[in-house]
Amino acid sequence: MTKQPSAQAVPKPPPESVHADPIAGELVTQSLEYDGGRQVTVYVPSDPPEAIVFAGDGQLISQWGGFLEAADVPSTMIVGVHRTADETLRLHEYSPAFDADRFAAHEKFFVEDVRRWARSRFGVALPT
Repeated sequence: MTKQPSAQAVPKPPPESVHADPIAGELVTQSLEYDGGRQVTVYVPSDPPEAIVFAGDGQLISQWGGFLEAADVPSTMIVGVHRTADETLRLHEYSPAFDADRFAAHEKFFVEDVRRWARSRFGVALPT
């Protein structure tokens, strides 16, 4: 019996990495007066925003603008507060059980100060 050569599987090409095209909107980063200077990055869409999202880990939002532009969603601004480099302090900012004062200060910064800054810097109307 003659052995047939086995058909070798043709390797599949690697999947294309998921990425967004260059954005039409703008990224703005500014340092605000909190905890020695905390950066906030904002994705400003090319059309006036119909929605605004406030988010933590603002250093990661640069890719989100392109995804929003490609999606069938209302024009959306993202205001992202950068996290602290110290993971323990970060945990204290998000959990009052560890440090109630730090949690309260971060909450005020995020909810009041960043909101006020976004309203004045970008001229957006926010509900009160």
